[in-house]
Amino acid sequence: MAARIHALLPAAGQSLRFGGTIIKQYASLLGRPVMAHSIKAVQQHPSVHAITVAISADDGLYEELVRPEFPELQTVQGGDCRARTVLNGLRWIAHNDPHCDWVLVHDAARPCLPADALDRLVSHAESSLSGAILALPVSDTLK
Repeated sequence: MAARIHALLPAAGQSLRFGGTIIKQYASLLGRPVMAHSIKAVQQHPSVHAITVAISADDGLYEELVRPEFPELQTVQGGDCRARTVLNGLRWIAHNDPHCDWVLVHDAARPCLPADALDRLVSHAESSLSGAILALPVSDTLK
C-alpha cells in the first residue's frame, strides 16, 4: 500500500538574497508564481494526499496570486526562520492530519522538481524507517 504523504511547502522567506521588488516564491515564471509550479510538481504525485503551505504572517500575496488556482490547500503561519517555519508546519500537520505516513518538505521557491526524482524519493522513504532526502552531488564549489 502506498504511503499517505502530506506535503509541507515553506514559503515564509523574505528572499533577502534574491533582490528585486517581489519575493522569490511569487516571482512570475511562465505567467504563474514560482510557488504555483512547486505546488503542482508535488501535487501530481499519487502518494501526496494533502499540501500545506507555510506563509509569513504579513504575507499579502498568497490569497491573490496562489489561492485562486489551489483553493483546497491549507496554510499555516511560518516562523522567523526556515527551521521555525517548518516546525510550525509539522506541528499543524501532526494536529490536523495525524494519520499521514510521511511529511514531504519542499521549498516553495524551488519549482524544478522532476517527477522521476520525487518518485525515487518517495520509494526510498517508503522502504526506510528514518526518512529520505532528495539531493544531487555537487561537482563545483558553490559560493
